[in-house]
Amino acid sequence: MYTKKFFPLAALVIPSVALSAGMTKPKIDLELDPYSLSISDYCFPSGLRIMFQEDHSQPIINVTQVIDRGSDADPIGLEGMAHVIEHLWFRSFAEGQIKVWDQLAELGASINAYTADDVTTYLTIAPASSLKPILDLEARRLMGADAVMHVTQEEVNLEREIARNELRMRYENTGTSGLYYLMGKLFPEGHPYARLGIGTHDSLDNIMIEDVRSFTDEHYVPQNATMMVIGDFSLKDSWKLISEHFPMEILLDPENPDAELELVDCVQRIDTQEVPPEPPDPVDQSLSWHKAGVEKPTILLGWSLPAGYRVGHYDMQLAATNMTIAINRYLNPDWNPSSDNYEDLDAAGCWVQPEEHATIASCYIEVGSGKDPEAVLDDGLDGLYHQWNVNDRILYADYYTALSKYQNMSYLFNSVETIASLFSERGASAAVFTHFTGDPAYFSRSIEELNAVDASRIADLAEKYLNRQRVVSVILEPYEEGDILIDSSDQSYKGRPYEGVVETQLDLDAVDADLLSEITLLPDLDNLSEFDLDNGLHVVLFPHGEAPIVRAQLLFDGGWLQEPVQGLADFSWDYTDHYLDGGDNTPLRMAGNWLNGYSDAGATLGVSGSSANLEGLLWMLRTQAEQQADPSYIQVEYKKEYFDDYIKAIRYHRKYPENWQSWLMSQRLLGNDHPLGHIEDEFEVDAMRSMNKTQVRDWNRTVYRPDNGTLWIVGRMDRDQAKTLAETYFGDWTNPGEAPYTLPDLPEAPAPIAERQVIVLDKQLVSQTSVSLGCQIEPGTAENEEVQSVLASVLSEMAWDALRERSGVSYGAYSYVARLSGGTRILTSGVLVQNDSAGIGAQTFYDQIARVQSGDFPQDLIPLMKVSLARNAVLGQQTTGQMASRLQRPYGNDWGFDWISGYPDRLAAVTLEDVQGQLERCAGHEVITLLGPVEIITPQLDELGLSYEVFDWDGERKAMWEKHDPKGYQKAVKKAAKEEAKAAKKAAKEG
Repeated sequence: MYTKKFFPLAALVIPSVALSAGMTKPKIDLELDPYSLSISDYCFPSGLRIMFQEDHSQPIINVTQVIDRGSDADPIGLEGMAHVIEHLWFRSFAEGQIKVWDQLAELGASINAYTADDVTTYLTIAPASSLKPILDLEARRLMGADAVMHVTQEEVNLEREIARNELRMRYENTGTSGLYYLMGKLFPEGHPYARLGIGTHDSLDNIMIEDVRSFTDEHYVPQNATMMVIGDFSLKDSWKLISEHFPMEILLDPENPDAELELVDCVQRIDTQEVPPEPPDPVDQSLSWHKAGVEKPTILLGWSLPAGYRVGHYDMQLAATNMTIAINRYLNPDWNPSSDNYEDLDAAGCWVQPEEHATIASCYIEVGSGKDPEAVLDDGLDGLYHQWNVNDRILYADYYTALSKYQNMSYLFNSVETIASLFSERGASAAVFTHFTGDPAYFSRSIEELNAVDASRIADLAEKYLNRQRVVSVILEPYEEGDILIDSSDQSYKGRPYEGVVETQLDLDAVDADLLSEITLLPDLDNLSEFDLDNGLHVVLFPHGEAPIVRAQLLFDGGWLQEPVQGLADFSWDYTDHYLDGGDNTPLRMAGNWLNGYSDAGATLGVSGSSANLEGLLWMLRTQAEQQADPSYIQVEYKKEYFDDYIKAIRYHRKYPENWQSWLMSQRLLGNDHPLGHIEDEFEVDAMRSMNKTQVRDWNRTVYRPDNGTLWIVGRMDRDQAKTLAETYFGDWTNPGEAPYTLPDLPEAPAPIAERQVIVLDKQLVSQTSVSLGCQIEPGTAENEEVQSVLASVLSEMAWDALRERSGVSYGAYSYVARLSGGTRILTSGVLVQNDSAGIGAQTFYDQIARVQSGDFPQDLIPLMKVSLARNAVLGQQTTGQMASRLQRPYGNDWGFDWISGYPDRLAAVTLEDVQGQLERCAGHEVITLLGPVEIITPQLDELGLSYEVFDWDGERKAMWEKHDPKGYQKAVKKAAKEEAKAAKKAAKEG
């Protein structure tokens, strides 16, 4: 039935504590500005539920559709089909239209979708002007086989290969493949969670177009769907939107299609107040060993818990936090990063997945070097006792539960302002919650339930379920030769070559400044005000949004690119206490978070929280800013341990070829002499050991001073009150004397490299190769930002089409421009492809640059990308954080705020010649890196006639270690040889 509901946001209950000494402190206890989420809720005889939630924070919309069928509905032998269908929807099209994927791109939409155990969820975010055509697509998805209208068997074959590459990426080359064994041990055959939704290579090969149409005809129907539409529209128009865009056959009971349309009671799939039934007992608790894509032996633990969305839902989620702490503390009671090696650490992490039929709790433990996995497993299980041990109750059940509870509540509170995001928006969470529970009050209900979480309940839950008696366990070992297929011969279909065809319904000849100005929605700069305080601090105020959230940030010039002594900026940051003393001074008490950070060109001190607590937030920020220049907050007593750990971290990171791939790209493009291309080594760290408290103090007094900073307040506020509070809390902040250091200009972009370089890094026993291309383009200016954005969008579209949409050799490809400090701009393209297509990946990236430079590419992509960029711009300014970043970018570059309003005109002015001009520093000066099995990659490069270098990253790693620490290196070599001999002896004995 239709109801109009108003849900006030529930308050976070955080106990009051004593005030700290110091400046006059305002009230810190949480206060809330008036705010409620109003919903129009329609439930139809067909079973379809559509909810509309009005929000005028930004002119954008978020449409989420939940289909009550996930991988649990996959037929036996066709595992992965629901997931493949999720992909195929975007290839479908109605008569006279283009594919859904292309249509949504034209509308300025960003999309995501995922297939879970119980549901398949589709997310679309777009400018509000695109709501009507998007609703038309949402309706078609609910018309059975129309969800895959005009999809062919060839496209099914192609999408199977894309899903196969996703399987390789997410499972085959990681420890996640262990979940196949874990789920089979936890749940009996036939249980919906006994299988993984990604499927297997064999099951994917079995999927045919007839199976796809049969599945969608049965399951993609109104009675299985819940929709949530959020954004900039009027609730009074919601019925009109339904009647205009949803055919009656979707709304009426299919058993009575001639009846008058009358709304009915909404479906409640789960009784949220019932005590959930007991989870099934484990099927197989024997320990099993398996090979997987792990770097070192890894333990997986699993437990089944009661189903989610009922009583105790949040108890189970918070229990995972306590379990992580309990296991880690027991495994590593004496581990010290200053004296021990990272390789020796037993690292554990736990998580919980509440689902419709059961909840799965899982943990992983990466086993330290040279240790017996079974002994570590036994220790980890012993650590479970800490969860309910009465002697540790205060520490685990009370302290950590309270901290986790408030962190979760703060996250929920702050996510309210995220109207449209593909990964953290409020629409998907609320839609799935409502789909199961029937209750649309997701946020207020969740905060209420989190408030009610009791530490004793969590301890009791852990004692009952998360124990040794109910655990299932798997030990994963790194692959050995022959354990994984690396030649991609399991691919059953070879796709089509790139055709360079642009499909569009737009009149691209009409794309001009007037059109782009009409569809581009930018910040209203009339809302912005700025002024200077007498101490030199500049203040910027920007009221934004309807959600009761505000952020305050102090931005300072001065980063590690401007430090007078190498390493001083990092050292100063690490050895100054940036946070107040916790307890009563945590922003969690005001539904907030710290926003501190450090970069190559500046530093940020910031805090966010409830808009009604702006005074308390500004007090915290001012107090924190003063601490930066106060010597009593500089703690360098343990600097020896700091630098010892620093060196160990450098060596540890060198063990992973992925890091070398990234380092080499920067070093080769920019040069080791340029600070942005430099690779740090142990000798430089040794030189930093002489740093002292005076240097830290002088650096902090250079950076953290009013005349070097800007205070930004963005979010819901009364402008006059915010101005008064800024003056009150920062007007008497004084500069700590003259700045001891002078901040130099940021380094300019170096000259391009002389010639193209291709670098191959060997990584064995993986089924995909990482291919990256990087090159310098023109240094960034206020005038060429849009040219570079169009270039990256064009190349991204071409790469996606060539490597995914037509060939299926990858799950996805992309291009983007990395905007580095000082104006350096790096064009980057990347893809993860099956190994036998590594050469295709490299050649595709080269070819698309050559094509654009010569004009031999679909030039309609330029106006099409202009439209997409213009419409998409509004999606990047919805939250206080996004809006602050959008305003801070031109301000930090001295471009002026008017640069923002000039965006449509600059975008419209981009020409083919402009785009081609950006590639003058790029073409012929690229660096390509390929990380994968060298014996598979290099023959492909030979066949293509590409000259290349095989970089021995492991040899370089060892040489750098031996050069700096010959005794330590030789000791490690002997230890490794001893462990290898021991393992060989054990294997021979077992054999």
